[in-house]
Amino acid sequence: GGRISSVFGGIELDLTKASLAPGVSEIEIACVFGGATIIVPDDWYVTIEVTPVLGGFSDTRKLNPGRTVDSSKHLLIKGAVVFGGGEVKSY
Repeated sequence: GGRISSVFGGIELDLTKASLAPGVSEIEIACVFGGATIIVPDDWYVTIEVTPVLGGFSDTRKLNPGRTVDSSKHLLIKGAVVFGGGEVKSY
């Protein structure tokens, strides 16, 4: 888990070579006039509980045919974005 804060700026967090601890791993996010991009592996199960105020936060990963999601690799992203935004994506 961890925390991300972005005020009048942006952050890109690449977790493609990371592994998650058993259970639910949580990232808390706070963006004000800024943004965040979180890059995760294709097989992670991601839940987003972000409150947007004049902004947005979305999961823009492509759903490739045959892709399987491992429910034991669960990442919970929660927090708020105000006049900013973010996305979860994978390569």
